[in-house]
Amino acid sequence: MTAPSFSPEGQQQLLRLARAAITASLQGELFNPMVYNDNDELLLHRGVFVTLNKQGRLRGCIGTVESREPLYKTVAEMALQAAFSDPRFPPLAPYELSLVRIEISILSPLEPVKDHSSIRMGEHGIMIQAHGRRGLFLPQVADQTGWSTEKFLDMICVEKMGLPANTWRDPEAEIHRFTVEIVEEMEVR
Repeated sequence: MTAPSFSPEGQQQLLRLARAAITASLQGELFNPMVYNDNDELLLHRGVFVTLNKQGRLRGCIGTVESREPLYKTVAEMALQAAFSDPRFPPLAPYELSLVRIEISILSPLEPVKDHSSIRMGEHGIMIQAHGRRGLFLPQVADQTGWSTEKFLDMICVEKMGLPANTWRDPEAEIHRFTVEIVEEMEVR
């Protein structure tokens, strides 16, 4: 189970698209993502997360697990959400744009997890649904934290769902895993 592999051209289009959407919004202009619909890769329907990092620190991250829209529309929307609607941060200011590096995580379809020992840390992202709530960590979180699988699952419950750490062990809890293809700017533009 792996996310599709995007061509270098498709990857660059996604990054240009995300940056153009944010730039247009900061300049008070309307952005039309339709100019990016000429690549079949960008017409796929995939979950996606857009992460903004400023000087090596998280500055915004918003995404969706599944999308009814083509990738070019979803990436534009999530880029704007990450820049201006992540509740953990104030909206991105114009001066910050040159300091922000964009990372796009394209998700594979979700796969149910029957046994948590099948989760490979750093390779799988995890989504948990329980008690009317859901939470998710991208696979990159495991690399950044060094958590064990159990700690990873516990922290999704606590940090993302606001529930007790061991909620994932509840027989009613649903755990899904996924992989991501990461597309990222190598340097700030």
